[in-house]
Parts: sequence; C-alpha cells; structure tokens
Amino acid sequence: MKLKTIILLLTVLQFALYSCNTYRSLDAALANPDDVIVLKIKNQNLHKLPPEIATLKNLKTLYLFRDKLVSIPKEIGELENLEILVLSSNRLETLPPEIRNLKKLKKLSLKHNRIKNLPIEIGEIDSLEILDIQYNKIEELPPEIGNLKKLSFIYMNNNKLQSIPKEIGNLGNLQYLIIGKNSLTELPNEIGKLEYLIELNLVDCGRMVVVPPSVSNLRYLEYLFIDSSILFPYSFRSMNPRLQIIIK
Repeated sequence: MKLKTIILLLTVLQFALYSCNTYRSLDAALANPDDVIVLKIKNQNLHKLPPEIATLKNLKTLYLFRDKLVSIPKEIGELENLEILVLSSNRLETLPPEIRNLKKLKKLSLKHNRIKNLPIEIGEIDSLEILDIQYNKIEELPPEIGNLKKLSFIYMNNNKLQSIPKEIGNLGNLQYLIIGKNSLTELPNEIGKLEYLIELNLVDCGRMVVVPPSVSNLRYLEYLFIDSSILFPYSFRSMNPRLQIIIK
C-alpha cells in the first residue's frame, strides 16, 4: 500500500473517531465524560459552566460560542488534554488563573467578549500557538505574554490598548501580529526582534504612531498594513524586497 494511501486512511479514521466522540449537549457530555473528545455548544443560555466540566478528562476541543457566559470556573484548569479552547462571543470579563494548567493548549480564542485584562498566568501556557483576543476592552497586556515562545499568531485588534509591552520581542516564532484599531501612542522597538514575522497590521492602532526603525530589519516581513496617520522613520528601508506596504 502506498504511503499516500496509508496517510489518507489514517486521516479518515481520525475524522471518524472525532465525529463519534463529538458532543453538542452539555448534559450528554457530562453523562459520558470518558467518551468526550470534542464538545461544541453554541447559541445556548448557559451563563456559566458547572464545576463538573473537570470530569471531561479526554476533552481536546471545547467550543462555546454565543452562550452568554459571564464566567469560567477554576475547574477549567483540570482539562489537562485540552488543545483548543474557543470562548468567542460571550460576556466574559476575565479568566481564572487556573488556565495556567492547560499545558497542551494550542489555540485560545476569546474574541468578542468584555475582557479588560488578561491574567498574568497566561504566560505559563507555553504550548500556545494561536491567541485571538480581538474585539474586547483590553487596555494593557501582561509582560508575561513574552513567555509564549511557540506563539505564531496574535490577533489583538479592536481593543483599548494604550501600549504594547517590550516583551513582545521575545516571541521568536511569531508570524502574524494584528494590532490595529487600538489607542496606542507608540510601538516598542523590540518588534524588530520578531525575526519570522510575515504580517504586521497597524491600521488605526493609534494616531500618529511611528513605525519603529527596527521593523526594517524584519527580513521575512511581506505585508505591512498601515493607515494614513502612521509615520515612518526617515531612514526606513526594508531588508525584504518583497515587502508590500498597504495603506487602508
């Protein structure tokens, strides 16, 4: 049997397994805790999750969309196999510090909530690759965000950010940094340390914000989105001849 055929069969088997272990009812999931790998609940009036969510020890994907959630219980930290956590379009204002225990988490989506601050414990989720916090009320990011060495994507647009911590420069694997539509007064020069950055979106990130000269050192940067108020240093010259500067 050819390798491609084997890979295809394994993919189909994995999809079938996930389909059989996907639940769309919280009550049904809690009644069969060992069987649940994926839990998807949307458009329900949950308001909050019960502590019993911790019994879903094999859960890998938790998708709670538009469920009017106002809080997340500390027991969320007991889901040690969780890889994807989507809490979009709810009414959350904060997260419990116990999220630090989600050591296998790769994707965290908190977009369209009411969050003002991220807990410093988020910096301990060192497996995180995608962080989506757009459309919240976040005013500042904890410096601990610089500990997320595997992070590739950050979407932080449409918040109330007034500054970006210099520790952002520690995210050596970051490829996409979307920070438009905020209230920034400046950008840290440490952005120039994001060696593998491909896209930087600064549209409406703040009035008269200056692009740090260090951005010209980003040799893999291909897309730089700006608006007409963004200022460039006089000496700006990109190392990447393929760089497209797009004004929106």
